[in-house]
Amino acid sequence: METERFRKGSPPVASDKTVYTKRGPLRLPLDLSQWIAPEKLAAWAKEETEKVDPQRPEAHEFLRMLPETRPKVMLSLLLYAYATQVFSSEDIVEACHKHPIFRDLCSEKPAFPEELEHFRRKHRILLENLLAEIFVRAVREKYVNIGKLPPGLEYSIFARAVDRLDTARHMDRAEE
Repeated sequence: METERFRKGSPPVASDKTVYTKRGPLRLPLDLSQWIAPEKLAAWAKEETEKVDPQRPEAHEFLRMLPETRPKVMLSLLLYAYATQVFSSEDIVEACHKHPIFRDLCSEKPAFPEELEHFRRKHRILLENLLAEIFVRAVREKYVNIGKLPPGLEYSIFARAVDRLDTARHMDRAEE
């Protein structure tokens, strides 16, 4: 999927229109592990992190981060968390202590909630775009014969990614 189709400016508004496939309405689950094995989702999060295009304007700041800040770890961790319905920074840190996949993604060195919040704010557009890429991969895997994505579906998927980051922000504010 070409990332040029996604956000460069203002966020989209989620559409009320339901997209239909041959199997009926397409509904992206809040927890993608209902469709895709958690290990595969974690691998996708790492892959999307590794293939960040340096030409993307939203990637410049990310690619200049110092290695000791563990930018790739933070990015893949947040991508996986938001794809599996773990939104608050506190919950992500807790999952890093308790769940093997989260522990692996954070290299057994959990971040602090404030670090996750700061990273999300600073790299929001990159997170939205890469999370949308993961959503598209999930749709393509779930609906193997979907062919070309129906009109408006990519935009709708991107709107879901924006909604997830908004949810994370609101949950973190509620915990303050």
